[in-house]
Amino acid sequence: MSKLDRSSPSLERNTVVDVDVHPSYREPEIVEKVAAQLDAPYDTYMGDPQSTDSSYPVDAFPKSIPGKVDTTGRLVDVESELLDPFNEAGIDYSILNILAQIDALPDAERTRQEMRAYNDVLVEHYLDDHDSLFGLAKVATRDPAAAAAEIDRMSDEDSIVGVLIVNGSSERPLGDERYDPLYDAAESAGLPVVYHTGAANHILHPNFPLPAWNFDAYMPIHSLSHPFAHMVTIASLLTNGTPVKFPGLEFVFLEAGIAWILTAMYRLNRDYGQRRWDAPLLEQSPESYIRESFYFGTQPLDEPNDPVHLNRIIDMVGTESLLFGTDHPHWDFDDPSTVVDRYFGHLEEDELDAVLSGNAASVFGIPV
Repeated sequence: MSKLDRSSPSLERNTVVDVDVHPSYREPEIVEKVAAQLDAPYDTYMGDPQSTDSSYPVDAFPKSIPGKVDTTGRLVDVESELLDPFNEAGIDYSILNILAQIDALPDAERTRQEMRAYNDVLVEHYLDDHDSLFGLAKVATRDPAAAAAEIDRMSDEDSIVGVLIVNGSSERPLGDERYDPLYDAAESAGLPVVYHTGAANHILHPNFPLPAWNFDAYMPIHSLSHPFAHMVTIASLLTNGTPVKFPGLEFVFLEAGIAWILTAMYRLNRDYGQRRWDAPLLEQSPESYIRESFYFGTQPLDEPNDPVHLNRIIDMVGTESLLFGTDHPHWDFDDPSTVVDRYFGHLEEDELDAVLSGNAASVFGIPV
């Protein structure tokens, strides 16, 4: 893996919350822990998700970067690779999410059981005994009532600070009213809903809005699938009035960069001005709701040829809406020192503090 760097003065001065860290769900120890909580025959289905005969299908594109990142499937081990290196890199608190794409499974009962098992393993194996680690409770959208019950169950865990949906694999766009029980439970629990897409979702579920099977390289899939999934989700949430129905709920979008937000926001504004009957619950422009209760992880920061252009995008999106994330330990993670020095140097100290920790503390209720 690329070495994490702690050389930025800003990382030494400021508290840093990393909102997007991926613990392992593929290591044999974790697979065994999850399987131990499943009823037969589902306990026998667990295996290496990277293998071709696994019940978790994956795309066949290699994810390594020759000469830089040699691993393709390994995810972080908290004890040996997260706590000490990230303390050195200037990361004070991390929010962990398990990306197992259970909504893509064909068996609804297995989906429900794995949802509960993964959440229990997240708390027991990763979060307990680590005051600097917090987690997101994974929910399966296949059964909104079961998802709501799982949110109620996990809301009693102090280390759980949000609800995770791996979007792109849901049967309907996520603003559909069938998901209202899920959002109602999250609002009642005081937990934000976090959407995290993945570049494999288009392979896992035929409803993903991208004909990935027509691409002959991984680059276009990886660069487009994340923002596409989030655009679909954000348009559905606003068109169906989810922020109006659940005014106390906050929404977080991870791992798509930030430039896409402006396109989605401004195009929704224009159509709302011309077709308000398509979003009858909205009382303000889509942009107003986005700026009031939507938040966006920084990783992977977009890379224009002229870095000044990204400064302008950051200013247009607004530092009050940004949450710092690294995506550690994936091959495309953002090194904290490089990102802060190269792209956030134009910010005032209070703005930088908001991006690095203040916004996350407010949204996730982390006592920084």
